[in-house]
Amino acid sequence: MTTRAAACVTLAIILAAGVLLAPDFCSAQEPDSLLTATLDFDPDALNLKSNGRWVTCYIELSDGYDPNDIDPSGVTFMDSLPAVEHPTSVGDHDEDDIMELMVKFVRADVGAMLAPGDSVEVWVSAEVGSLAFTATDTIRVFWPGGGPDDDPDAGGEQQRFVRLDQNVPNPFNPKTTISFATLAAGHVRLDVHDAAGHLVATLVNGHFEDGEHLVEWDGRASNGTPVASGVYFYSVTADGHSETRRFLLLK
Repeated sequence: MTTRAAACVTLAIILAAGVLLAPDFCSAQEPDSLLTATLDFDPDALNLKSNGRWVTCYIELSDGYDPNDIDPSGVTFMDSLPAVEHPTSVGDHDEDDIMELMVKFVRADVGAMLAPGDSVEVWVSAEVGSLAFTATDTIRVFWPGGGPDDDPDAGGEQQRFVRLDQNVPNPFNPKTTISFATLAAGHVRLDVHDAAGHLVATLVNGHFEDGEHLVEWDGRASNGTPVASGVYFYSVTADGHSETRRFLLLK
């Protein structure tokens, strides 16, 4: 048997750039992942009973991106609440030689979206050109002097007759679900009030067994009329015990 040695052949392939499709090229453009942002939320301890007008967010972009390119009208808090149209500004607000975009949100609307906690994550989302980003911060949210879930060790949950949870979704349009729990059978009333304290609707007014309960509100007053966008309060009362939470209707 005769064995033939393999021959080495040099093969040259020449591609004409003009016939290549765009995805075949290696791009020197920065990937989207290099666009990062940091958020400074002010105040860093949010009093849910405060009557302040605004909360302020300072958005700082990574190197190579200009906060002047962020459209303030496209900035949203927690993916749903838009920033107010005015005031906004770009400047070195924290004096670290890096420019930031300053935007504001209505304080009552922000408070309606947050539950009390020592380490509550908040975020804003926006775009620079076609690049979307999200910046996060962590704040304390509290009810001074005690409030819903502010001090779970004071009294203990088992000593309460009723527990009221945050509605889902919040903000909402047009419907949201409210959950509450009763620790014993008894009469329960669940009301919705507007920011001025006027009764808007009574969702529950009757006897309930102990356990978890769900109630849906469709954003209508007791007479069937749709209510306007804004902050509302829902309160559950049972056996002399009452709890109240805020929620936000956005249309």
